[in-house]
Amino acid sequence: MKDLHNKGMVYMQRLSSFSENNHAQIGDKYEGYTEIYTPEDSKIIVNNKLMPIIGSFKYREENSPNPLLFCTYCLSNNQFKNGKNIIDTSCLDFGDTAVVITNIGKFTLLLKEAMVKRCQHCKLYCDKVDYLNFSSHNGNISYFNKCNTYIHQNEFRYAIECNNESCNLKLELGSLKDISFLCSSKVLLESLYLNENQNYIAINSPN
Repeated sequence: MKDLHNKGMVYMQRLSSFSENNHAQIGDKYEGYTEIYTPEDSKIIVNNKLMPIIGSFKYREENSPNPLLFCTYCLSNNQFKNGKNIIDTSCLDFGDTAVVITNIGKFTLLLKEAMVKRCQHCKLYCDKVDYLNFSSHNGNISYFNKCNTYIHQNEFRYAIECNNESCNLKLELGSLKDISFLCSSKVLLESLYLNENQNYIAINSPN
């Protein structure tokens, strides 16, 4: 986190690596799937015999994108109730230190510029993750979709589609001190509040 704040050091990993990660908050065995169907809308036939399906049927297209990801928590007015933040405390499992980006537009521009320097043919995509009920969803899913069991993470992710075979990517954006601050994750959750009259998010003690 100090490297991110002081040097703008962004570490990105392939989408597929998250499906193999055992960390309760970071790992997700469904990352990379491209389609999902309920048992009522699926059929599996083996040797002309209809096989029973237990649970939803998930499919991963062989040549589907495997982008490099940088994942963040998206803080907005929706994470507050009566001025008090309602961020799930399980998010503390991500680490004891947080970097709060205060100018998302500039951060995104710096990330794109750093990417172009490394590979002009790469493409950058960013969006808030849309959480789906995988037990009832039928149809396509993208790498901006996750199961709603992770909805408490309120994720905003950056994805770089790149044809090289590297498993990770390190980009140095330059110091982010003018558009971010570094603080304890615990202090952040205890101190964040929403000034509803003036409609801004603040922290009581950004130490």
